[in-house]
Amino acid sequence: FYIGSDIDGSPVITSDSCILQSIERQYIPGKGGVYKFNPSLPPDSSVVWYFPVGNKKYAGWEGGIIGSVCVNDYYVADSIPKLAAFVGIDGYMYVIQHDVYYADSLSLGPDDRTYYPTPKLVFKYKTGPSISTPIFINNTIIAATYNGIYLFRHNDNLEFELVAERPGEFESTPISYNGRIYIASRNGYMYCLGDK
Repeated sequence: FYIGSDIDGSPVITSDSCILQSIERQYIPGKGGVYKFNPSLPPDSSVVWYFPVGNKKYAGWEGGIIGSVCVNDYYVADSIPKLAAFVGIDGYMYVIQHDVYYADSLSLGPDDRTYYPTPKLVFKYKTGPSISTPIFINNTIIAATYNGIYLFRHNDNLEFELVAERPGEFESTPISYNGRIYIASRNGYMYCLGDK
């Protein structure tokens, strides 16, 4: 499937056997964003949906999504919505329901010519630009950006709240272990965040 962009994010496999792929803005006329592909279909009909993010230049990047997409599929029961989260160079973290899309609400693809269905947007928050990949832990999302690290939680109604934040410049992806968050910063330090 030809996209034309420089692709930095890793493909992510969903529980419905599809692929989520983040797209950088470089080398394309349209907007970067996230594709959902069904690899069991021929390439020309494999796109399930496309979610574009805003174009914005930052630190040599031209927009789109540099990091990968994270999903909650393997943390939740089948009755819980399947969510995907990602942060764009445009400065926003997006959370979408990746198994719900609207065929009558179309978005332009990276080629700025082809229209695709749009997935359901659940939550959007201005975190600042990022090349990091957010992570899900049950009903929690941790997102690291050039403006800091953010911890969000949501309830069963998918109502999100910002629980904690810490300033800093982060490009790496955080990990969580035993209730603590570990992340390396551009200032040369690695941080452990959580209870002592």
